[in-house]
Amino acid sequence: MPVAVVPLVADTQSAELGSLVPFRPSRAYTTLRAAAWGGTRMTVPSARTAWKLYEEDLALGRLGKRRRPKTVAGYKFVVLDFWAFIHPIPWTHITPGDLDRYLSRPARQGGRRPGAPLAPNSRALYSGVICSFYDWSVQRKLLKRNPLEGVRPEPKVEPPARGLELEQVGVLLQATAHQPRTHLAVALAFFALLRAGEIARLRIEDIDLRAGVLVVHGKGGYVDAVPVHFRLRPLLARFLDGQPPTGPVIESATQPGRHVSSRTVSRLIGQAMADRGWSESAHVLRHSAAYLILEATGNVYAVSRLLRHRRLSSTERYVRRADRKLAADLARLPDPRQPQPREVGR
Repeated sequence: MPVAVVPLVADTQSAELGSLVPFRPSRAYTTLRAAAWGGTRMTVPSARTAWKLYEEDLALGRLGKRRRPKTVAGYKFVVLDFWAFIHPIPWTHITPGDLDRYLSRPARQGGRRPGAPLAPNSRALYSGVICSFYDWSVQRKLLKRNPLEGVRPEPKVEPPARGLELEQVGVLLQATAHQPRTHLAVALAFFALLRAGEIARLRIEDIDLRAGVLVVHGKGGYVDAVPVHFRLRPLLARFLDGQPPTGPVIESATQPGRHVSSRTVSRLIGQAMADRGWSESAHVLRHSAAYLILEATGNVYAVSRLLRHRRLSSTERYVRRADRKLAADLARLPDPRQPQPREVGR
């Protein structure tokens, strides 16, 4: 039967260009979807077919919103890795104990902490992805009952934000003064609170020094305007002097005229820190600026706006880091048993 409308999904091979290609349902997808729409229970599919159906539902936005190809690829890694871990147990016969064993396994070789237990946020992410898949399997009538029924994903933990001291940021700026690209990347991360990906995507036409505004292309496709710090303005002016009116602010060293990657920005800043003997990432500069602003002003809302957080709760980790001053503030509470000096004239 001819299809009147062909939905569009992102092409994984050209996702960076944001192109869209027609989505052509597979035979397994068409068969299983027809059975689900008809309200009948079908024969339990293989793990490969079940994942394919879930993947296509994610891509079509049938679960609320379309997931980006990179997000779907991350889900796929978690689910297939879980199934490989529990092999030869069928994907339909798992137990909560299997999930607990998977989350309690040591981290894989090649990671930052090989052999160590999974970090709390990794456990939260993996358990959320796996539980969501099995919830979906029941909703789509692939399974009669959820083998993980009653299991809740582990909560995400927001640790206090790490940060450099102000003197350390000054040392880093001075040390990179002879490296224009690295120096500007450090300045943008600190004075504009930009992420590595936002620095990589920054274009010359996004900068209006006359108005003192910087247009930021952030996570999830969001676009925001942030003020240009008065100390960042001369750095940008010198760096852009003689450059064309359009194009990437920080160009690729091997492909002139093209943007650097976010990984390159992270590597440039990370290497400058490693040269100082600091085991921190580029993102710590953003944390440092946020914490210093919060410490100076106490304005959580302003910090949240400068960080471009969509939820104020995302900024609470900076408040928790600022809590280290609570003991000193509490010590200022006067002792009611001691006579207090009276103001003159009262």
